[in-house]
Amino acid sequence: MNVLLSMDGVLSSTTGEPIRAGVMLYYALNSGNRVTLITSRETADAEQWLASHGIVSYDDLIDGSWNLPGEDLKRRQFTISRSRGPIELYVDADPSMIAWVFEDQGVTSLLFAHPDYLPVAS
Repeated sequence: MNVLLSMDGVLSSTTGEPIRAGVMLYYALNSGNRVTLITSRETADAEQWLASHGIVSYDDLIDGSWNLPGEDLKRRQFTISRSRGPIELYVDADPSMIAWVFEDQGVTSLLFAHPDYLPVAS
């Protein structure tokens, strides 16, 4: 299965600390599946954060450099990932992104809600 998982809010809290339950979910999904991570961080920062928290066996990383003015970064990252292959499961802490992926893109989605990550409402 191809899984697309958001680092922000699933693996990393708003303070930058790892979310233990999200890391456990990542390892469960990573076993036997292809996992691509998306993040608003730049590649070097994301790779350093992941390595420092023992998360080293992901298959791909789509960083914040794909951001274009006036376009939603996560939607763009989703589209880029989908152009590289099918996405069979999407995991995020953002309810509006989950709704878009599920309703508009027809992809099974998992909302990960944890009290250590509460994104600022836009």
